[in-house]
Amino acid sequence: MSKTVSLHSLRGGTGKTVVGVNLAVMLAKKGLDVALLDLDFRAPSLYHVFKQHVGEPPFWVNDYLNGRCKPDDLLIGVNSVFNSKGNLSVGFADPRFAALEDMLGKSGSWQTRALDKLFRLKKFLAGNLNVDLCICDTSLGIHYSSLNAMVHSD
Repeated sequence: MSKTVSLHSLRGGTGKTVVGVNLAVMLAKKGLDVALLDLDFRAPSLYHVFKQHVGEPPFWVNDYLNGRCKPDDLLIGVNSVFNSKGNLSVGFADPRFAALEDMLGKSGSWQTRALDKLFRLKKFLAGNLNVDLCICDTSLGIHYSSLNAMVHSD
């Protein structure tokens, strides 16, 4: 059975991304299949941790939430980077300024649809990829995107 946890803080710089990466790598090294998602659309930093190993992804989490790709299109395997027993897949939020601006301007109805897509992504991870744990790095503060991440978590 797959579980989802979200790492959240009311302010930035508290180490959510560092904790998420270290937890994901440690569990994958122990043999668990882990997905790590960047749902921090205000200050995405997960991509910067991995970019030297993966290059620019063909799709971002933003693309999935905007209906531009399927769940399996946005995940990038990084097992070889850490020589892990389990699978470690990462989905990155787009760190470019235009993407940040776009995500900040989303309406409440868009956010409701995004929450539904997060629940579908959770089902996909559990059913199609047999992910044991999904770790989500959230936006700081209380906003639709951070609430969506927390609501879809176990």
